[in-house]
Amino acid sequence: MITHQMEVVQKICHRMAVMSDGKIVEVGSVKELFEHPRHEVTRKFVQNVDPDLSIEELSELLKKKYPHGQLLRISFTGDNTDQPIIARAIREVNCPVSIVESNISQSQTGPMGVTYVHLYDGSDEDYNKFVSSIVSDNAKVEVL
Repeated sequence: MITHQMEVVQKICHRMAVMSDGKIVEVGSVKELFEHPRHEVTRKFVQNVDPDLSIEELSELLKKKYPHGQLLRISFTGDNTDQPIIARAIREVNCPVSIVESNISQSQTGPMGVTYVHLYDGSDEDYNKFVSSIVSDNAKVEVL
């Protein structure tokens, strides 16, 4: 099957190949490629909440909307999607945390998704504690 709809891939596929300019650039399990995309084209396909925006466009929009504090992109897959990962991390810090975008969907290998959070009025220590807590629960964190 050939598709650009990652929701379809998540729901019915176990393995996937990503093509660019007529060549396969990455192959692996759906879970593996959604968790750890290595090629730029794969990242563009799998790491987005809004299919009408690129990751870069969404990041820029969020940075403009939330210019102060830290913006984080948290990727969830498998078992950690139904755990209170963000709630536990919030308890670690002394600053407000807001979920500003989120999308979790079901796949053949279990739930997977991404959530963007904004931490503001915190110290570097707060930001580091929050990220450490998320990472300790086997979720991937990227600072925007």
